[in-house]
Amino acid sequence: MKPVGRLLLLLSVLGFFLCGSPFAQHQQKLSGAKTKSVEALIKEINPDTNVIILDDYPGIVTYNKGTVFVVGDVKVSPSAVRKGTRARVTYTESLGKEDPPGSGIRPVSGSAMRIVLDMPLEAAQELSEKPQRFIDSGDGTITDTQRKLMWQKKDDGKKRTWKEAQDYVRSLRLAGHMDWRLPDPAEHDKAVVMMVMGKKRSEGTADWYWSSDQRVWLPFNYSATHLLVGPMISLAEPKKTNRVVRCVRELK
Repeated sequence: MKPVGRLLLLLSVLGFFLCGSPFAQHQQKLSGAKTKSVEALIKEINPDTNVIILDDYPGIVTYNKGTVFVVGDVKVSPSAVRKGTRARVTYTESLGKEDPPGSGIRPVSGSAMRIVLDMPLEAAQELSEKPQRFIDSGDGTITDTQRKLMWQKKDDGKKRTWKEAQDYVRSLRLAGHMDWRLPDPAEHDKAVVMMVMGKKRSEGTADWYWSSDQRVWLPFNYSATHLLVGPMISLAEPKKTNRVVRCVRELK
């Protein structure tokens, strides 16, 4: 056989094993990742947690530094994206482990590669210049630039009664500040929950937290399936109920 023929044969065999062999197909099945595209409305986006929730997708979509955001053919910043924007999202989809085991239910998630936004280029460029809402100060606090609030980044993992929570707030000294308090129920919103959840529970406890109203508990640090959970009105006796504390203060 001539050298050229041997080379072509070698390439054919190599291509078979890399792409078309049963082994390669089996490996593709094991990875569980598929490239897909969907056109949908963006319900929520948080640049601090890199999470997007679409109205026509059963799971969450994450993005990273490699994700390309474009309007037409022009690249824009992720900060240009706003809730209610229509977009075509190209992503790799993967399935998680069965939860609970044996149920046949596997959570779905997507990792975005390219997001084409349906919006005027001028608006996207203007929004790209606006600062992000949440800023990690690196001193144990996170600043909400929209509401002018400074949040305690993580709790101490200890559950307290209502009275103990009040004592903890009065004694807290964090980032050089002493004027900490419990958050008002009205200061809870989805973006705050997503911001804290984005720390993947390492920055706090997955539980209900005290608010300034002892009858209202706030959900912080919940999993992605609980992002839309609102405050809980409780009739429990505050003296006998133990909840976690995460403090907040107004920016001067």
